[in-house]
Order: sequence, then C-alpha cells, then structure tokens
Amino acid sequence: MYVTRLFASDTAFLSRFRHCRWPLLSLILGSFFAATCGEAGQRPTAADLTKVKITLQRSACEGSCPVYKVTIHGDGRVVFTGGSIGVVWPGTHEHRITPETVAGLFERFRKAGFFKLRRSYRVAAFDLPKYVLTIDAGQRHWSVEDYGGREVGMPKVVTELEHAVDEVAGTVHWVNGTGLIAWLEGQNFDFQSPEAAEIAAAGAHGLADETMVLALIDYGAPLDSEVSNPRYTPTRIVAGVSLMESAIRRGQARLFNKLVAAGWIDRVGKETAAQLFAGYAAGCSPALVDAAADAGIDIDEPESSRGRTALAYLGTSYSCVNPQADRVTAVERLLARGANPNRRDVTTDAQITTSLSVAEARKLLICKTHMTFSAGHGTQVSYLRSDGVEFLWYPGNAVVVRGNWDIVEHTTDPPGYADICFQYGANTYNPVTGKMGGNWECRPAHAFARSTVDRSDGDIFGLAKRDAVPFELSRERTTINNLRTIARRLGASGDPKSGSDRGCD
Repeated sequence: MYVTRLFASDTAFLSRFRHCRWPLLSLILGSFFAATCGEAGQRPTAADLTKVKITLQRSACEGSCPVYKVTIHGDGRVVFTGGSIGVVWPGTHEHRITPETVAGLFERFRKAGFFKLRRSYRVAAFDLPKYVLTIDAGQRHWSVEDYGGREVGMPKVVTELEHAVDEVAGTVHWVNGTGLIAWLEGQNFDFQSPEAAEIAAAGAHGLADETMVLALIDYGAPLDSEVSNPRYTPTRIVAGVSLMESAIRRGQARLFNKLVAAGWIDRVGKETAAQLFAGYAAGCSPALVDAAADAGIDIDEPESSRGRTALAYLGTSYSCVNPQADRVTAVERLLARGANPNRRDVTTDAQITTSLSVAEARKLLICKTHMTFSAGHGTQVSYLRSDGVEFLWYPGNAVVVRGNWDIVEHTTDPPGYADICFQYGANTYNPVTGKMGGNWECRPAHAFARSTVDRSDGDIFGLAKRDAVPFELSRERTTINNLRTIARRLGASGDPKSGSDRGCD
C-alpha cells in the first residue's frame, strides 16, 4: 500500500553573498562570518576557529529513519545526541577529532558553494525525514534544510555534504554500530553494565550488524537486565527476551542459536517463539528455519488464533525485505522440515491453495476494517467502503490516505479467481517497492485475505470520517483490540455508526 507525498517547490533562495569571491580557507576560516566580502582575506586566529560549529540534524520519517543531531566544533570536539528510533546507542556521546580535520570539512562546504544555497529545499510531504545542515560562527550562521530536496532541484552536493559530516563525525558508531566495539574499548566502557544490554537491544532492533550484538553478548552484556522498549507495550523488557524477538524478526540464526544455548528459548516460551516465528515469516531466513526446528519450535504453528503460519506469510507479496532467493529457499526449508502446505487458513477458513471468486471476495473484504502486517510495511489498517474508496491508516503517517479499490475477475492465465486492485494518487510513494502511485495494481484477493492478521465489521476507527489518523501508528505487530484500547485512552476512538456505510446494510 502507498503513502501520500504531495510535491511542491519552495522558491526562496539566497542572494546576499552571490558575488563574493572567497579566498582559501586558510585565510578566511573563522573570519568569514564576521567579515564582509572585502575583509575576508584577514588571517583567522586560533580563537576564530574555535567559534566554528558544523551541525547535521536528521529527523524521523514514517519508518525507522535514524533520529539524531551531531555537532562538530572547531576545536575538534564532536557531540552526538541520538533519539530512540533507528539509533544503536541513543543519548549524548562525545569524542574528538583534530582541528585540521574540521578545517578540511569547512573547505568542502566552501568549495561546494554552501553559503550560496537556498535556505530550504522542501516538498509538501509529511512522511519524509528532514535533514538540516548548519554552519555557525557566533555572529553569523547559515542553514540549509533538505526535505526531499532532490525532488525539487536541490544540488547533489548537499547530500554529499551531509554524508561528509557523518563521515568526519563518525556517527556510524552510534547509528548502526559499525566500529562501535573498538570505540567503546577505547573509552574504557564497562561491557558488563546494564548500558551494554541497552546497546545490544537497541542495535538488534535497529540497524546494527548481527556480529556487533553477538560481540556485546560475548563481552558480558547482562541479558537479565531490563532495557527500553519504546515501540512496544510494556515500555521495559528483559534484554534476552527482546533479543530473541529481534533475532526471529530479522532472521538472524547465529544470534538465535546463541540465545537458545543460553536458555532464553525457555524464558520466552516455545509457544510464544513459534508465534513470533510465524508472524515474522520465519525471518525470511532459511538458516532460521533450521535453527528453529532444531530448537524444538513448532514451525507450523500459526501466529495467533486468527493468524497464519510462516509458510502462509511467505506466500504473500510483502512478507520479506530479504532477497527473493532467501524467501524461496525459506519456503523450501519449511517444507523439508515438515510444514504443511495445506494447513487451513484460520481467518478465511480456506486452504492455502484455495482462491476466491469475485462474490466470495466481496463478501469477505468489503465494508470491513482490515489489519495487515508485512516485514516491509509493518502494520497497516484500512477500511474498504462499498463505493470503491479505501481509507488507509499507514504507520508513521499523520493523515488518513485515500485510495480506490476494485475486485475483478482475473482474466489472464490462470483464470477463474478474483483479483483485488488498488489505486493511489500520482503523488504517492510506496517506500517498499520505491514506485510512485497513479496506476492500478492488482493481486489475488485470496493473497490479500491471507496477509490480513485481524479484521472487524464496519469502519470501527471512523477512518472515512477523518482527515487526521486516530494516533500515530507503529510498524510493530498488534491487534485491532489493542489499537481500540489505545484510541479510547487517547480519546480518539471512532464510532462505527458515525461512519456507517449504506452500501453495507
């Protein structure tokens, strides 16, 4: 499904310094902001250099984009402050680089014409991350906002400068854990502290490589300690339990096996692990299929009383973010380890191989609120109104996305079953496929039904009557009842009767 992005350009631009001719950095660093163009040839003092600050700030998006701010000071001090989303080690951290390195970075900004760029390159969207580059020298400073900027003519060099700040500051340590272990060793970090468990859990659920998480465990991170769990309920969870869930979700067999060897499969419970295994489509990992089966997990267990097996989820369109070859091999391993390809589909009461006619699809899908889940999109909630309009509540979005739906007879080979087709606006974007909207896209109706993890009659969240969503939806797996509980607590619950659909009577 799609996320709306409306594109527009901002015509504001900088002309104040358009005709300045900047001499070499060695002559103007520090005096640039304090001097006029004609005065820029003055040689800066060491004190001038210490006044310089270069900052990059990255904000949230509709998914798990890293949220952080990093400031590089002229004296070489680097201050990183990471949020709780997309960052391996949240919080504020500092280290030092050489002043010469800072001067070299400033020179890249000067050569790129940074001070002649517009203040903002922004599309009229609501689901993109915002990046802001700033150079501050006390009396004067200049910032450039990048909000989908390349789509409205922002020069490529702005993106290159953003990457340069990251590279010089070493944000990769804190964002995805690359080189973090060695950096922590240099900081005399206590690897047996609760903070080590926090880093392991944050990294496992974020962008960290499996090797980094394994290293933290080997160094003695206390997995019995509680760690933050901001995107789930409860908000605190035992580290080992959190890591087991992540290992299954990301299909990380090495981490899974280490946790099993340490007894965490018994702490989590094999039934719970089996439901996670099903809900996350075996992590789309052939290796995890074998590891789970060897650990005594029922690989044919559905994810809930109304859910699907791992094999069923692997048969849907958007279950995997891993390569297609992994998905196919995972199916092969499931079948080889005894998964039943004809196990009944509990929600639709139909076998995996059974398709739906147009009449059956309309009866099953129309006038209902559907909750789907996939590894790519996360949880989505939609209401299919009888007049062919869909109302989509997408994770991270602030507004309800409207689209069109249709159920038609599949006419190409093999014929004889129903397709469900969706169309979103030309200014929408699918973050999983990378495609823009505007065209109709169809899939078998029975495949859509199988990707549905929960369903309820009527427009229970009143999506057809809303512009704003009831609250910001997380990507994580949940149920309709859980969302209704949260909505009631926030005073945002919908009245199904208020959004009644005459075509459903």
